[in-house]
Amino acid sequence: MTIDTDDMINSIMRSLSRIDYIKPADIPNIDLYMDQVTTFMDSHLAHSKRNSDDKILTKT
Repeated sequence: MTIDTDDMINSIMRSLSRIDYIKPADIPNIDLYMDQVTTFMDSHLAHSKRNSDDKILTKT
């Protein structure tokens, strides 16, 4: 069995295109306090948690 390199690359590219990420334009262009940053990131990355009680970011 041989693996077609082009098919493999296309498959990887399709997988990567489905990843939801925070675009730099979505981050407010103001000075934010750490609390605001962690709240912002938590709300946008909540779907990537394994368990509902997991924390995305901490202040440390």
